[in-house]
Amino acid sequence: MRVTFVSPSGGLGGAERSLLGCVLSLRRAEPSWSLRVLSFSEGALVERFAEAGVHVEVLPLPEVVGQIGEAGARQALRPRALAASARFAARLRRTLAAHRPDVVHTNGVKAHLLAPAVAPLRRRVVWHVRDFVGERRVARTGLGALRRSAAGAIANSHAVARDLSAVAPGLPTRTVHNAIDLHRFRPGPPDPALVPPGAEGAVRVGLVSTFARWKGHALFLDAAARLKERFGPEALRFVIVGGPIYATAGSQWSREELAAEVRARGLEAYVHFAGFVDAPERAYRSLDVVVHASTRPEPFGRVIVEAMACARPVVVSAEGGASELFEHGVQALGFTPRDPRSLADAIASLAEDPERRQALAEAGRRHAHARFGDARLGPELVDAYAAFGLAAPPAALRGATPRA
Repeated sequence: MRVTFVSPSGGLGGAERSLLGCVLSLRRAEPSWSLRVLSFSEGALVERFAEAGVHVEVLPLPEVVGQIGEAGARQALRPRALAASARFAARLRRTLAAHRPDVVHTNGVKAHLLAPAVAPLRRRVVWHVRDFVGERRVARTGLGALRRSAAGAIANSHAVARDLSAVAPGLPTRTVHNAIDLHRFRPGPPDPALVPPGAEGAVRVGLVSTFARWKGHALFLDAAARLKERFGPEALRFVIVGGPIYATAGSQWSREELAAEVRARGLEAYVHFAGFVDAPERAYRSLDVVVHASTRPEPFGRVIVEAMACARPVVVSAEGGASELFEHGVQALGFTPRDPRSLADAIASLAEDPERRQALAEAGRRHAHARFGDARLGPELVDAYAAFGLAAPPAALRGATPRA
């Protein structure tokens, strides 16, 4: 069995880390399979695959094509962009033909849109959908038109599966929640390099995310401004971990823009930029409270599960796929999405109560181990391929009664 995974980005955001877990878990589940990865750019994801001994190839996406997104969809119709897209599609077609895959597993909207049109084997494409495509005009229109050319789709949450069913009715879809490496994401000591200067004794509250605008950085800073007034100058420090990693124009903050947002709120002495951290577990362990603040419904929310596995209490914007990951007040705290007062109140309740922080952290760690370990991921992917008619059932299910 030959599977080629196609990633639009070689960076290491949540979607890419999820893809890394899929490939490595599938390799453990089916060691005889031939797995290849095709990335449209260089980056940490490519390096991670190479280090793991996975065959990875980079097919550079032209800059003019990479910058096309929902915010600048008209760019795709410009002659230069059209010509570049056609040349890239031809290269992609030749590359996939050389791979001779039984399955083309795509991991992002640009890959979803390109692969069905160029894959050498029709109806061999599986979309791994990690976004609410219904709210994105270009993605909604394109995937709706291409739905008959894909064998099926894997959604990373039930919320995403419901959204996709409205965009691509009739497309076979399976939900496979993301999984994490529990040997990597586990409790540990803080990293001194990530502890803000002068933060000794303060409760460290952090947002760990790419700089995508919808990840809630401005909301986080609004809540921080409220908490500064409530707790005074010494009690709390706020940490922003991450950076801009995508090429799409208009979709993310720059470091300079976020620094200006900090200054506008008078938070220069309270907010620390830790930068991009290749090993996010180091960031979680260096925080006392981890915040998930997305201002749009989150398709899944890897940060939530990873932080829980590291035994850190998490405050979550409770909607979309993120709301499927925890029970409020048991494994994490939910807050009203897009409401800085609600976010500030949730953070304050943990900052004031170390025992509650500890109780949530311990319950969250147990929950992450019970539901989100990556041992289940490979067999579930094989099961999905089998449901789409592309593979035999996984070894763990062979001989078992078929599921309804």
